[in-house]
Amino acid sequence: MRAEKDGTPGTRLRRVAVLFLALFVVAETGHARIFKDMAGLQVSLERPPARIVSLAPSLTETIYALGAQESLVGVTTLCDYPPEARRKAKVGGMVNPSLEAILRLRPDLVLATTEGNRGETIAELTRLGVPTYVVSPKSLAGVLESVRRIGELIGREETAGRVVADLARRRDRIVEATRGRPTPTVLYLVWADPVIVPGGCCARRCAPGIRRSRTRC
Repeated sequence: MRAEKDGTPGTRLRRVAVLFLALFVVAETGHARIFKDMAGLQVSLERPPARIVSLAPSLTETIYALGAQESLVGVTTLCDYPPEARRKAKVGGMVNPSLEAILRLRPDLVLATTEGNRGETIAELTRLGVPTYVVSPKSLAGVLESVRRIGELIGREETAGRVVADLARRRDRIVEATRGRPTPTVLYLVWADPVIVPGGCCARRCAPGIRRSRTRC
């Protein structure tokens, strides 16, 4: 069969069809932004999220600090600050949130943390197609970075910048006020039963007794 010339109706029709498909793909994905979270996973959002579920008290407080509490539709049973957070719908605890409760809230974003949420929970939410963004704040610098990233994620970059700058100033004032003073040994008890403390091996050196307990450090 002889190939059709560029100007024939069949060729023009195919070109129109290809153009239509290309425009359809652009319309579907052209406005999506790809974010890489602090666990190295990618999250795609077409617009700033309007229905957010938080899986940790620190993330709930961050949303309030950024002034985005109207978009917060679900929190854990441990999210009690600010007091208004207690009135938000509950999805269960940090370690064992209910996937059914989360899905009922129809979130367009779930915020999770490596410091309290199970990897299985995050993986299952991702498998179900729920955009899930993970933070991993292992230091004060990591906390500031997580606030900045969440601000960018939800369209509150300027507010996040102000919050981070204020926290950094407060940190610097404390560093200056304590300069030259002895550094005390501190054990921060996150949970009493089972005993949970931050700091890993450092915490175990400070309090050897917790080595014998079932401790997540």
